[in-house]
Order: sequence, then C-alpha cells, then structure tokens
Amino acid sequence: MERGTKSDTVMSRLLEYCTTPKSMQEIAEFLGYKNRTKLKQTYINPLLGKSLNMTIPDKPKSRLQKYHLSK
Repeated sequence: MERGTKSDTVMSRLLEYCTTPKSMQEIAEFLGYKNRTKLKQTYINPLLGKSLNMTIPDKPKSRLQKYHLSK
C-alpha cells in the first residue's frame, strides 16, 4: 500500500459526504471512527478553509458546529 493512500481515500469520502452540513458525530459514524479528536486533527483540520467550511466559524468548539463543502 502506498503511503498516504488511506488518508486521500478518507478525505475524498469525507468531502463527498459533506455536500450538506454534517456534525462531527455524523462524520465519525460515516467514516467508522470512534475518536473524534483524532479524526478532526487528521482529516478535518487540514481541509478547513480549503475544501471544507464550518457553519459557525466564530465558535469552532460549538456543540452545534457542522461542516460542509466550500462553495
């Protein structure tokens, strides 16, 4: 297996899934991750501002936060 292949696959699945706003819980369940902190650090944070946006950018730790594709 080539290095980075799993990461690229997970990120592309994440982007396809977030065509409508999704919560961290929904994303974790869809991708099969139990550790949401690791999921956020590894996959969501690198995409923020590029391909992915927050619905409440002023409150990044809000429990109501959702993520969606950039327009």
